[in-house]
Amino acid sequence: MYKYFRLLLTLFVLFVSVSMVFAGTVGKIAGSVIDADTGDPLAGANVLVVGSSLGAAADLNGNYTILQVPPGLYDVQVSVIGYATMTVSSVRVRIDQTARVDFSMKMEALEGEAVTVVADRNAVKEDVATSVVAFSGDDVEELPLSTVEDAVALQAGVEDGMVIRGGGADESLLLIDGVTMRDPRNNQPISGIALSAVKELSVERGGFNAEYGQVRSGVVNIVTREGSKSDYHGSLTVKYSPPAAKHFGVSPYDTESMWFVPYLDDDVCWTGTKNGGWDQYTWLQYPEFAGWDAISEELYTNADPSDDLSPAACQQLFLWQSRKQPVTDQPDYNIDAGFGGPVPFIGEHLGNLRFFSSYRREREMLLVPLCRDDYLDYNWSTKLTSDISDAMTLQLTGFAGKNYNVAINDDDQRYFGTEFGPSEVDYWYPTQFVRTPVQIAKMTDEQRPGRIFSNAWYSEADVSYQSFAAKMTHMISPETFYEVSVEHLRRQYETGPVAARDTSRIYEPLTGYYVDEYPYGFIALNENSIGTAFFVGGHMAEARDSSKISSTTIKFDLTRQMNFQNLLKTGFEFIYNDLNLNYGQVNAFTSKEIIVKEHQKPYRGALYVQDKLET
Repeated sequence: MYKYFRLLLTLFVLFVSVSMVFAGTVGKIAGSVIDADTGDPLAGANVLVVGSSLGAAADLNGNYTILQVPPGLYDVQVSVIGYATMTVSSVRVRIDQTARVDFSMKMEALEGEAVTVVADRNAVKEDVATSVVAFSGDDVEELPLSTVEDAVALQAGVEDGMVIRGGGADESLLLIDGVTMRDPRNNQPISGIALSAVKELSVERGGFNAEYGQVRSGVVNIVTREGSKSDYHGSLTVKYSPPAAKHFGVSPYDTESMWFVPYLDDDVCWTGTKNGGWDQYTWLQYPEFAGWDAISEELYTNADPSDDLSPAACQQLFLWQSRKQPVTDQPDYNIDAGFGGPVPFIGEHLGNLRFFSSYRREREMLLVPLCRDDYLDYNWSTKLTSDISDAMTLQLTGFAGKNYNVAINDDDQRYFGTEFGPSEVDYWYPTQFVRTPVQIAKMTDEQRPGRIFSNAWYSEADVSYQSFAAKMTHMISPETFYEVSVEHLRRQYETGPVAARDTSRIYEPLTGYYVDEYPYGFIALNENSIGTAFFVGGHMAEARDSSKISSTTIKFDLTRQMNFQNLLKTGFEFIYNDLNLNYGQVNAFTSKEIIVKEHQKPYRGALYVQDKLET
């Protein structure tokens, strides 16, 4: 009864779950069994993967092949009547690779005699025709890494940001348990999975199999851990960096910094940088300033007597309006946790249903506070595995996450060159963010203090995703199996300005002189700054984005070991995208508004056939 119930559960999930592309997530073990003295093949030798139900019998030529072996370390045992049982330990199986294990059997001298050897690790993989490197989760744990991108960047030919062989991240393919994890809008990888969930990770940098589509520079393939059928296990890693400044030298908010000196140095602040006591070389190193005497005169001669201020009062008001300070009392941290095991109470009745869940949360304080003080990212994943029968396995996976970014304005494109697009463009690049110290530093190399002395110059951008997938694997015979998979990935963008500025004049920086909360809060046009010293307004928070996009994929793969030399794989996939785009820029200062609204539903299909030839 339970068998039929599990089968119905599988069919239900496959057909009603809105849930991809499942690519190779397993390897295989193959080799030969011969008589050590004569070299004759030992047909019918029984080869088993210790501790599992995986195994095969040697053919007439003594060759055997074991398919569908998850990546990991195994002991492989062979037994033949009349021969001593032989076990090869520590056999490493990699994703999409063949672990070659050959046995030379000796006649049994004593009943129950057994031989154990340790597998050799071949430097040259004869079945690998591509530039590929793989390492296990244990390898990852031993390295000082915090993210999957850090692990990938350790490989030759890979740069930060998952740039493989010079190709951008949007030209690569990231797979997690066979699920394609990339934004359907811009092909950017979604790589926030916790390292505690990683069982095996491989990086392929060329010569990809036909089964991998939409890839140009490289394939990053990750297989996550699976919960045990009987025991619970987990891990927790916390990395903490004490609060500290993110820069060397003087802070931009220090009164001795470039930003403040022209407005506070008595040699020039009253009469101006050009007319004061500085030589030409010195005043060219700082922002040009007309002087507080000139600012005061302008205020006294305008038509509004309510803003009449002396030069000293102007300077005092300036100090209040530039009161924003860096955040130096908050730490950076990275929390990475994973836990798995049998599902309590019902797991045993549902095909040894087991789970593994992971959680990752990262916080990094920015070089200087912008519309946000920090970058925050969290990701969650869960994998459920059920043995519907001895030959059928059902796998359900779920991913979710969100990151909190700073979106760049249209006129900031030139600060980033080819990193974010061509210079001096007159159109909007959506989904572009600033985070790294280098990117932020580039924004301060021009004399535009409004970028860092206000919290409203840039837009806040919240980007979230959810992914749900199901895969059923059916071993028709020891030589043949097929996989049916379905996946749904959804991505949402919410980009816009910070909360509106409170224009109530309730603050009294000078006796009897009231102002609003400038420079905090968003306002389309602003002229509340004292003179033009730290003008904030006009081009503020141009970015807008409320796009919602999704991708649904159905795939079928059939794999058959035709003979010892040929592994044939064929399949098809159908991909349906729902792209509801709503993004652009709004600039009240220039009366420029560019909003792109599109709702497209493209779809595509693909077929492939490939043969893996081995000797």
